[in-house]
Amino acid sequence: MSEAYVTQLEDEIPQRVIFSGSHCTGKTTLYNWLKSESSRTYYYVKEHPITFAVFRPEPIRFIQRLGFGINKEADDTSQLAMAAYHMQTLMYPEFVSDRCIVDLLVYAEYLHDIDKTLVTEKTVNFVRELADDFIDTFEGVVFFCRPIPDEKIKADGVRDTDDIFRNEIDSRMFDFWSDAAARIIKRASVFSISEPNFLDRTKLVKDALSLRVD
Repeated sequence: MSEAYVTQLEDEIPQRVIFSGSHCTGKTTLYNWLKSESSRTYYYVKEHPITFAVFRPEPIRFIQRLGFGINKEADDTSQLAMAAYHMQTLMYPEFVSDRCIVDLLVYAEYLHDIDKTLVTEKTVNFVRELADDFIDTFEGVVFFCRPIPDEKIKADGVRDTDDIFRNEIDSRMFDFWSDAAARIIKRASVFSISEPNFLDRTKLVKDALSLRVD
């Protein structure tokens, strides 16, 4: 089983669920699976059924269609556009989201380290403030998806296929979520998902959400 950095409070209904992680780590697959399950499934905590108000896909394809740069070409304007998207997600009382402001921060910091003219310090500081506020206030469940060993990144016109890039983002994100866990222990749970098998991953999500199929 994956390590849960903190333990989910049993008296809390997990109305907010986030799949976080580097690209090509299976988070979108889990997000799509949970979306399909939601049409026929209730999520119970202490016998209180709920359904999620909205499913929020990751913004990168939307941002790309609008003409913003993505991946290693995601400049200040791209970062700010994605920040607005993630903050809009947090306005919903119930949601399932593919990525969050933490993902954006990690990518922005990495790109800033590579090219300080592409993503400036001002933008990084702005996104960091949003991420800090998110960590201090978020209530829900985060599934941090890790890369599947030896699985190659499949080119789809959106994903960056550079393994070094993906692994560096994963490492930085691991450090962030590990440090953040201590700050959100009373309000949220962070589960690290590293199982290579999709069924094992869905089982972890089901167990964490107390999912039962009628």
